Amino acid sequence: MNKRGLKVRDLNAHRIYKEVESEAMQSCNYGKLLGKVQEVTKADPMFDKAYVLQGEIFLSLNRFNDAMKVFDKAIAANPKCAKAYASKSLIYDIKNFNEKALEYCNKALECVSSSDLELLVSLFDQKLSILSRMNQEEEISSTLLNAEKLLSEEDFEYLNDFYAQETKLRLVAIS
Repeated sequence: MNKRGLKVRDLNAHRIYKEVESEAMQSCNYGKLLGKVQEVTKADPMFDKAYVLQGEIFLSLNRFNDAMKVFDKAIAANPKCAKAYASKSLIYDIKNFNEKALEYCNKALECVSSSDLELLVSLFDQKLSILSRMNQEEEISSTLLNAEKLLSEEDFEYLNDFYAQETKLRLVAIS
């Protein structure tokens, strides 16, 4: 082990992961990428980011069941892996399982770092979208109040303008 506690094998897995992550941004050769990322998870079975990347590749291929299994592995490796919870929420959202989507979105929000602004904004947007479909106006208001505390003014205003307006339109349509 080196002084950071990582074994050489782990460092190699992290190096391969960085290469695959970079390649994933530029390539659509998913078969090759899957093979490489599977090397990483084999070398370091506790590397949650590698499982998340593998799951995202499966998502790109619309292989939702495979993606779910891999996101579960990411969560097993790191129970605070916000991205894995967020991705599971997305799959449930796509399949219109609103309750499950909301459950995993909330888990992701519990785990996400306030410094991961991109994921945080995405999670608030996803949660508000789910709540909107479920006609949960009070929960939308509560979520917007929470978002206001954590997001930049610009990000919050975007979400607030969209979802507050959508809620008002729905309330007018009901009355």
